[in-house]
Amino acid sequence: MLYLGNRTEDSIIDFMWSSNGADGASITRSTNGTISVYKGNSTTQTTTGVTDTEDFDSLTGIHHCRIDTSADAFYEVGYDYMVVLSAATIDSKTVNAVLAVFSIEKGFAEVDVTKWTGTTVAAPDTAGYPKVTIKDGTGTGEIDTASGKVLLQDGSITAAVITTGAIDADAIADNAIDAGAIATGAITAAKFAAGAIDADAIGADAITAAKIAADAVTEIQSGLATAAALATVDGLIDTIVAKLPTGFIMGSSSTLSLDGTIQNTQTYAQATWVKLPTQYIMGSSTPADMNDEIDAILADTNELQTDWVNGGRLDLLIDAILEDTGTTLPAQIAALMGGTIVTGSVNDAAPTTYSFITNLVSAVDNFYRYWLIKFTSGTLNGQWRAVKSYNGTTFTISVGEDYEYAAAPANADTFSLYNFYTTPFDPDTDKIAGTMTWRESLYEIWFKLRNRITARRE
Repeated sequence: MLYLGNRTEDSIIDFMWSSNGADGASITRSTNGTISVYKGNSTTQTTTGVTDTEDFDSLTGIHHCRIDTSADAFYEVGYDYMVVLSAATIDSKTVNAVLAVFSIEKGFAEVDVTKWTGTTVAAPDTAGYPKVTIKDGTGTGEIDTASGKVLLQDGSITAAVITTGAIDADAIADNAIDAGAIATGAITAAKFAAGAIDADAIGADAITAAKIAADAVTEIQSGLATAAALATVDGLIDTIVAKLPTGFIMGSSSTLSLDGTIQNTQTYAQATWVKLPTQYIMGSSTPADMNDEIDAILADTNELQTDWVNGGRLDLLIDAILEDTGTTLPAQIAALMGGTIVTGSVNDAAPTTYSFITNLVSAVDNFYRYWLIKFTSGTLNGQWRAVKSYNGTTFTISVGEDYEYAAAPANADTFSLYNFYTTPFDPDTDKIAGTMTWRESLYEIWFKLRNRITARRE
């Protein structure tokens, strides 16, 4: 058994051991077995960190073992450890043996350092950390400082020394670099290599509005619009204008002055108007009379716009026609033709502007086709349409997309259905099929008038 000594924590231990036959000859292991490490008097062992090399360096019967005590928390300071071989077969015999023992920092005495090479050690500023004085200078083992700051030699920090991406926005604290942190004259053109700062060296969006001081843009702008710069621009414009052909200036044989204002604008305009043929001026050959004509047209147009608004002259006339055709005339036609009137209501949670389910009871498809429908409540109150189709299964009325209402009716809105004729009327063609009676002709005239006026108003 080998004693391997009292080792420091996390150390690596190497040792060799041998295997021999009954006659003393060196032989290899028939079965290698397992090399484990026990701690103290515990029956728990570990093989972590243990490397067993049989017949080391091709030497029969000479074996090498390495134990890395940093490989497992099992190896603690203050304990003895035994290296044990188990279940090996040597010379046809089962062998268990203790190969070596060692300890880790067991019985190490901690000492307080009071002097260093005969000089008393100063009391530490922070407990547990010795106070060390570093020699200021540029020699070996010395640190060059100035005002408490460590100085670096020129060229000690280069692009090759810094890892790509090591310095970025995430690595620098907010406001870590400001005017107060940089010494006067520390950054100059001479400090930068030619081409060190270019588009490739600056990241995308590295310079944003948030990175620029609030007054930085104002100061830049203040340096742009100087009197000298404006005078230069003015002179360039004068040069360009002087080279323009005379015909480019409206109504004049000379160029315009651009010294701040356009001279004689009214004169140029009047001269141009006079050159126009008389027939191009409505009612006159002078600009003044043309202005009068334009003003008159504008006045008439404005009056027409006023007439169209709600409550205007044209609006009131159309309302009167609608009121008559929507109340008096239907009743009169119904009386003349002995028309049928059926009342109903919308029974649809999601009606559209041209189709809706009703509470009607007829199960015959298109029973109400070509009848007139007039709403008697809701948003569509008083509005007329012709029924284009009727579904006797779903009780759905459709007036057709071409004659849809401006808005969809609401559920439960009421309506009346009118049947004024005996010959079918087709709203798709605005015609009555077959030979019309005078009553049917009267209805056709009324229906067309009603649809045209209603379409215009809506």
